[in-house]
Amino acid sequence: MNVNTTGKDFIKNWEGLKLTVYKDAGGNLTVGYGHKVVSADKLKEGDKITQSKADTFFTSDLAVVEAAINKHPKVSKMTQVMYNATASLLYNVGTAPVTTTTNDLYKVLNDDNTYKSPISTASKNDVVTAFTYTKVNGKRNQGLVNRRNAELNVFLGTTDKVYITMN
Repeated sequence: MNVNTTGKDFIKNWEGLKLTVYKDAGGNLTVGYGHKVVSADKLKEGDKITQSKADTFFTSDLAVVEAAINKHPKVSKMTQVMYNATASLLYNVGTAPVTTTTNDLYKVLNDDNTYKSPISTASKNDVVTAFTYTKVNGKRNQGLVNRRNAELNVFLGTTDKVYITMN
């Protein structure tokens, strides 16, 4: 399975496009659509890249996310929207949540109850808990709260529902 155009647009919208290398809220050098700069990129703060390079970084970073999701035992049970929402989360936080068997996201994606329609309240609550990656340097971040709620609305097929607050 792969992220479709709708999913790619969703991720790009949340990441935003910056063609100048900057430090993100966590202090990481970042450029393009949220690409975390690594030494092999040979970029430093203030360097500029082209739209083409931003697209290349995005495609490469997304491929890593898709590979991680596609190794998950229950990927075949996911709908496209579930896949897109999971990919958006992992694009933002890294792939460990679907590769570490003790992680809440790994567990919820491995639970057949997650894929039942309608999803039970208990399973829905488990999904919300699994998507609660909202902190930067130990402090809850409003932008991440907003993004996680948007991802949860996609994953759970709801509209404008608030699952996570700043509290």
